[in-house]
Amino acid sequence: MFDFLFTKKSNDVIEEKRKIKDINDFTPIFNHLYTELGINDLYKRPILYERLGSIARRYEVESAEEFIEMFKNSYSFYEEVIDAVTVNETYFFREIDSLEWLVEWISNENRDVKILSIPSSNGAEIYSILIMLDILNSQLLHKVKCVGIDVNNESIKKAKKGIYSEIELHKLDERLKEKYFEKIENGYEIKSFLRSNTEFIDDNIFALSSDKYGSFDIVLSRNLFIYFDDLHRKKATETLLKMLKPGGYLVMGVTDRLYEISNLKKVSSFIYQKQKGVDSGKL
Repeated sequence: MFDFLFTKKSNDVIEEKRKIKDINDFTPIFNHLYTELGINDLYKRPILYERLGSIARRYEVESAEEFIEMFKNSYSFYEEVIDAVTVNETYFFREIDSLEWLVEWISNENRDVKILSIPSSNGAEIYSILIMLDILNSQLLHKVKCVGIDVNNESIKKAKKGIYSEIELHKLDERLKEKYFEKIENGYEIKSFLRSNTEFIDDNIFALSSDKYGSFDIVLSRNLFIYFDDLHRKKATETLLKMLKPGGYLVMGVTDRLYEISNLKKVSSFIYQKQKGVDSGKL
């Protein structure tokens, strides 16, 4: 009987929502994201129209031009858009042949080793490497420094926390869970001794430089290049090559197609070595 008390408020809310127009043409937005991220299949993912439209409505963005300006100038908006468009599918010990090669190589080196994982997603790749090193010889953990970089801020937060659900670890042997994870209320937390030499950073591959992060002995960039066209594949290859020390190794995924550069020598199916004595700036 008191419905009349709320009628005006409800109508006001409805009227306010009507003022926020839906974006009809996402083409300029996808073109801008392609330029920034190199992902060229956005228009093929129908779910993105609703995801990005929802973000736009929440921020009261009514046009593609406003959307792009918000993306440039609002970090919270930028984060939400990045989280919406990037796909982070990974799991522990993924494509294990490459990881076995890497662990064996580290074990034969008589020096410290610096590793970059990009995209690092939820950290499973880095933690897989560290678990395998510990299984082989616990002293090897002291030789490595692992840096994970991903453009998806939520993935970086998850990697830093090192907390995984039962489903995410369902393929792991129970003995591995007991040794390397602490059972907590909402899942499993990677043990602290595996996190001591790790760093996870939110950044874009096309913004990387050795001046920013130093150079690496190993760069893992597995299953990233499948999202790039030839132009961005070339830019990404050049960037990663510059992040490698002379003689360092670039480890790719089984689905990746690397842009061919003479500075890189193929040493196995998906592993390439940067040639020593070659200026990485001349590609």
